[in-house]
Amino acid sequence: MKQFKLHFILVWLMLSATSFAQSGTIGSLSWSIDEGTLIISGNGVMPDNQKNIPWKPYTNSIKKVVIENGVTTIGAEAFLFCGKLTSIIIPESVTSIGMSAFNRCKKLSSVEIPNSVTNIGANAFLLCESLTSISIPSNVTNIGSSAFAYCSNLTSINVNSGNAAYSSENGVLYNKNKTTLIRCPEGKTGSYVIPNSVTIINTWAFDNCKGLTSITIPISVTNIGEQVFSNCSGLTSITIPNSVTSIGKWAFADCWRLTAINIPNSIVNIGEGAFSNCSNLTSFKIPDLVTSIEYNTFGRCRKLTSVAIHNFVTNIGISAFESCENLTAITIPSSITNIERDAFRSCSNLTTVNFNAENCIVMGSCSRPVFWGCNKLKFLNIGSNVVKIPDYAFCGCSSLTSVTGAESVKDIGKSAFNGCINLLFNNLLEKVIYAVWEQTMKDNKLSRYHEFIESYPRSKYVSEVKQRIEEIENQRLTLTLFEAIEKKYVLFSAWGKNIESSNIEIKNVSELNLNLTIPLGTYLGANSNSYQNMILTKAQNIVLDAENTVKSTVSTACMNMYRSIPKSSNDFGITQLPDNDLRTKVIKELNRGNYSFRIIQAAIWIVTDNASYEAMGTLKNNDGTRVINNQDYTAASAIVNRARNTE
Repeated sequence: MKQFKLHFILVWLMLSATSFAQSGTIGSLSWSIDEGTLIISGNGVMPDNQKNIPWKPYTNSIKKVVIENGVTTIGAEAFLFCGKLTSIIIPESVTSIGMSAFNRCKKLSSVEIPNSVTNIGANAFLLCESLTSISIPSNVTNIGSSAFAYCSNLTSINVNSGNAAYSSENGVLYNKNKTTLIRCPEGKTGSYVIPNSVTIINTWAFDNCKGLTSITIPISVTNIGEQVFSNCSGLTSITIPNSVTSIGKWAFADCWRLTAINIPNSIVNIGEGAFSNCSNLTSFKIPDLVTSIEYNTFGRCRKLTSVAIHNFVTNIGISAFESCENLTAITIPSSITNIERDAFRSCSNLTTVNFNAENCIVMGSCSRPVFWGCNKLKFLNIGSNVVKIPDYAFCGCSSLTSVTGAESVKDIGKSAFNGCINLLFNNLLEKVIYAVWEQTMKDNKLSRYHEFIESYPRSKYVSEVKQRIEEIENQRLTLTLFEAIEKKYVLFSAWGKNIESSNIEIKNVSELNLNLTIPLGTYLGANSNSYQNMILTKAQNIVLDAENTVKSTVSTACMNMYRSIPKSSNDFGITQLPDNDLRTKVIKELNRGNYSFRIIQAAIWIVTDNASYEAMGTLKNNDGTRVINNQDYTAASAIVNRARNTE
């Protein structure tokens, strides 16, 4: 009973600690906290860095801060995450408010910055969601980036008229001459006309101004920078003059109420993600001088029904039109030379593609195709001047049934129609496929035959190709990797990858088609004593055509736990361990069950290093916890004991 009472008292004291006065020093200053009020006194600077802030343990209980006269700076991150702070008194002795000083003080509703302050650091009042207005005194010469960002209720930033560096108009922050618009407060609502004096709009100037419905940009502006209007979710109208030549990255991202935007033909560049997630945008005309549609430019513009790509555009970037769910048809002009992976991914209502690109490279693959998830794409029209259909161009278009045009096509690239299981080729394309088939038969390689079937699954030549594959398979020589090395059929190399796998390359230098087995217990010896040797934990079969090369990753475990884990720069030799070697026996025993890698690795280290449970504690997860726990070690020990008892 006494023990219980003592425990209760200790817990109560810990929970109630903030109701008692606490005090200490920070640099040359003193501090004390009592009943939610933090008082800082003394002479000199307040040190930076939240890690060194002694009142950090009381962050969640600080409601008021009083900085007494004599303190000259407010340190970086001094009151970061003081979420209950409502009041701050700053004396005339303070000259600088450090970076992120009041970051995330979400209940701070007002702050009076004294005339002595010359510097307001970056992110100083970031996410102070209760601030409604802020006054910049006359002596401030520097305001860091995002100093007042994400202050969602801030309606005005007012600068003293005597300030030589900054000015304000209607609550918006400018430089002194009003040539640069620095920051519009996020709580501003309605329409806003940018003054004619402005030539530069700062990065993020209107970011997250959700209450603005329309913005007019003057003819004096030539560039719309990165994220200038991002997340202006209330914006329904914006006027961009002919003077503007560039729209930066993510400039209008998440402006999801925009239904239309008039882009002048003066625009030369549109940055990546510029209109991403403008989910109500219905149409768009690419300006005549723009030559590249960058990464995610129109990603998730879900109501976009049409986009006009002119004949000077050469590039369509990664995910450029991803998830444009109402796009039903797209024309790829003849000027396009490059289409990146996922360009039209998940355009779920796209039914028709007009492909006119005459000299195009598709940067996708069959694992990340250009039209991935376009499950309604049925009709493909190939332009009259197209000579080659690029590699992987329509890979995975399982609903594609019709190809028209293609009068000039003489070559169909690798896996161009892989997975188009419902496609029937027209007579023109069948002639081209015949030429591919003829060359495939001449090459007489298994990989080429499989590639043909994948690319043209509905071709009339498929049955003959399948028959040839069967003939080759029946002629294939089956042997172990070690036998193939001994007979000099193959060249082998291996190098490190990570703790549980290794990279291998096998080059067939013979004219034979091989079916190779890499047996359990294959030993990969590191060419440096500083790195661990590896042992194969799962057998692997490799199908290797004559004069071909295969690169693969094999499952391995580390040996010699006190050495470093091999890297890609570390090479291995290869040895076949005898069946009666305990390491081989353990691997075979492990393959009788479905064991985790932790147990596999523990078992190997028990054999190779006689490693104890404590020794294996050096292998840590990113959060500092053990990788191999006691249960893993116990299971591994049992497996090793069983292996020792096998004949």
